[in-house]
Amino acid sequence: RTRAEMPAQDEELCDLLDEGGRLVELTAPKALVTPGGRLERVEMWKMQLGKADSSGRMRPEIVPGAEFEAELDSLIVAIGQLPDLRVFKGEDIALNRSGFLEVDPATLETSLPGVYAGGDIIGGGPASIVKAAGDGRKIAEAILALGDHSTATTRVLDQSWPAFDGVDLLRRRARTEPRVAIAHLPAADRKGFEEVVLTLSPEDAADEAARCLDCDVMCSTCDGVCPNRAILTYRTTPGDLELPTFSVREGRLSSSGRASFRVDQGPQVAVLSDACNECGNCVTFCPTAGQPWRDKPRLYFHRGDFEDQGNNAFMLLRHGGLRGIQARFEDKLHELFDGDTLSYRSPYISLSLDPETLEVVEATTRAPDTPDQTFDPALLGAMITLLRSLTRSMPELPVIEADPGWLLVQAG
Repeated sequence: RTRAEMPAQDEELCDLLDEGGRLVELTAPKALVTPGGRLERVEMWKMQLGKADSSGRMRPEIVPGAEFEAELDSLIVAIGQLPDLRVFKGEDIALNRSGFLEVDPATLETSLPGVYAGGDIIGGGPASIVKAAGDGRKIAEAILALGDHSTATTRVLDQSWPAFDGVDLLRRRARTEPRVAIAHLPAADRKGFEEVVLTLSPEDAADEAARCLDCDVMCSTCDGVCPNRAILTYRTTPGDLELPTFSVREGRLSSSGRASFRVDQGPQVAVLSDACNECGNCVTFCPTAGQPWRDKPRLYFHRGDFEDQGNNAFMLLRHGGLRGIQARFEDKLHELFDGDTLSYRSPYISLSLDPETLEVVEATTRAPDTPDQTFDPALLGAMITLLRSLTRSMPELPVIEADPGWLLVQAG
């Protein structure tokens, strides 16, 4: 392919052609020809696209009788990347099926105690600088948490969410600012080991940085592009909720410690499901390739629609003078009411928590034949966060007076 045939965004391939390289597509190596142990040429197969496989990808197939040879004296083999594990000096460290390091998803600690890893050496392998930087931050927070012996059950990450000019943020998001062109060494000068991609000037670097839309402060892009206004932005308090964990064995409930439910960002979004027609506009514009209409908390105001849901469904309620929330997870109903105590009920257990410290006041199983299971505190954390945040930041939301028949237990 020639330079003129290449898409402008394929900068690396365009540079290859500028430097005199050739791009030969649909070609696969067959054999190396090395008379006397010295590389002279490579035998090649000409390929064609065949039938699609189960993933929809068209598989390349050999074109019969279309072999050819390419003369060369040097060959660079680039068929993938694997981590160099010699740094561990023979230590037995866990790897995943792809040959990269297996790490704890929350802390990024490897199977070697006290050893953390991130970036290209974990998970699916080579990714982006942004991901590596994020992994580094997560590792630093995990290490810092090792020295946090505070007994407080709610750790506030920021006393106040960073102040920002919302009008200015929306104004910047309403226009497209092109990226700053990156300077390159002229193709004729690329004969040694000098850097080909040159650095930005201070002025250009400042202009490029100014293109940032501050999604870490507030994203809410899906809120702005929803044609039905079915997505809303509400405010939470960033921090950790230290919640109790329980296990049920042979009908008996026992405490198994505490777990953290974390909220990192102040502004959050939820979906008013009654107004959402699942058009997918939020998916198109989501900068993180998410599906907000499906992934974000879905609020229901119609009882029948709520009861038809299996997962990620929430309904704000009022009963006995108390505000509460019900949720459906894995086809099961859960409920929480906030009063003198936080009263939580699932199909299997009942909890009363101190509303300030989240310490357990009372915990019981709901039936003697409760199946063996481990209580997931993340479900309770999501319900506490939604109930309190929506009550505080969006008091105008409809709250349904609960029919007693809807409740796992009457509040009061």
